[in-house]
Amino acid sequence: MYKVHIGIEIHCALRTKAKMFSSAFVTQNQDPNTSLDIIDLALPGYLPTINKKAVEYGILVCDALHCTIDPVLRFDRKNYAYPDLPKGFQITQQFYPLGKNGYMMIEGEKIGIERVHLEEDTAKMIHHSQSTLLDFNRCGTPLLEIVSTAQIHSVDQACTYVKSLQQKLIYLGVTQGRMDKGQFRCDVNVSLSQNPSQLGDKVELKNLNSISHIRQALDYEIQRQSLLLDQHKKIEMQTRRFDEKTKRTILLRKKETQKDYRYFPEPNLPVIHLDKSWIQEIIARRPRDPKEILDILKKQGIDEKEAQSLLTQKDLTDFYFAVIKYTERNKDVLHLLLSDVRNQMKSHAISLSDVDPRRFAWIVDQKEENFSTNRIRQWILAFLNGKNVEDQIQKAKDEQPHVSRIEEWIRQVCDANQQSIDDYRQGKKRALSYLVGQVLKVSRGQVDPALVQKKLQERLNQEKEEAE
Repeated sequence: MYKVHIGIEIHCALRTKAKMFSSAFVTQNQDPNTSLDIIDLALPGYLPTINKKAVEYGILVCDALHCTIDPVLRFDRKNYAYPDLPKGFQITQQFYPLGKNGYMMIEGEKIGIERVHLEEDTAKMIHHSQSTLLDFNRCGTPLLEIVSTAQIHSVDQACTYVKSLQQKLIYLGVTQGRMDKGQFRCDVNVSLSQNPSQLGDKVELKNLNSISHIRQALDYEIQRQSLLLDQHKKIEMQTRRFDEKTKRTILLRKKETQKDYRYFPEPNLPVIHLDKSWIQEIIARRPRDPKEILDILKKQGIDEKEAQSLLTQKDLTDFYFAVIKYTERNKDVLHLLLSDVRNQMKSHAISLSDVDPRRFAWIVDQKEENFSTNRIRQWILAFLNGKNVEDQIQKAKDEQPHVSRIEEWIRQVCDANQQSIDDYRQGKKRALSYLVGQVLKVSRGQVDPALVQKKLQERLNQEKEEAE
């Protein structure tokens, strides 16, 4: 049995308007090679400048990960020749990372964060059967690299760490975090050893772009290394990629050392001393993270499973808190968001930024007028699709039966169904459902079943107390 040691390097594309060292815009769906400038293409005679917003985002992440923040901002050159790197080097922070010695709690265990540093992304290579094309739109996009210590010891824990960190960074607002768009990429280092306190020779798995690929790649690699060790063979330090079709890892190259990159301080960027009061000002504006939001939802009486479901989408969570400023029916809001609203967002590409939370809350509050849940859902769906529902709601109010009318229907049903009442009092729950159904039948579906059940139970409980 071997001890598994896993360390994970996350490359997170930051949500800035401009690139890390140039004024070109960061884009997602532009035509190839249309969002770049002379600095991105490494034309001679032009000097880079540092994106202030990217530094702010980096400070936010360092604080959220309990890192020690370096107030002196310095950059270095990582030299290597590759087609997607026009300068022949990458500007990064090898010697003086923005943050170091942090941690993140995962299921009660502390996972160490070795370093958090800023750097620039490369261009995108598009491979064809006999050629490779280059798109420089991505070149220079600000990246934040987050390197964990090798304190992860299982595949499940590795996947949980990546998902939790992805969610945390999305809620910080520093990234969109789409793995399928290359905004959140993972390199995973894995080694096996018989001595739990010692690391084996590590193998790096490059560019894993989904949680399922991380899981499959680690499962295969752990098995591959275990078989080699069983045969008393040495694990070579390698860089490997994951093949989606075969579900296997494949050798890319033997592992490089730092000497291969010839790091040295970047001569074209000044050393900048960050004002400590500016750093504290940024930290003071840090948004709530998912754990803090989860605690708030629990205090509001939200079930943890439903709360976790809400937290999977930041736009839903933000909209939930925007709506409940105007209504106390937070559970009704939550259920609508997790069902009808989420489905509409998928099928009709609805953006919640275009939905008025105050009007949404007003529709939800129509429950107080004894309208059924289905009626509220219909109005919400119509509202989401841009329809004016006020006239519909007013018409429904005009036609809504008075509470006294509902109580009269309940009296008629109770008088005609004494056996069902006796069954209910003997603990037969189906009897109550039957009585509710009879009231709905008499009312021709004009009333909310939940209201009918509530009124029925009040009547039956009162009769029981009077009989006693």
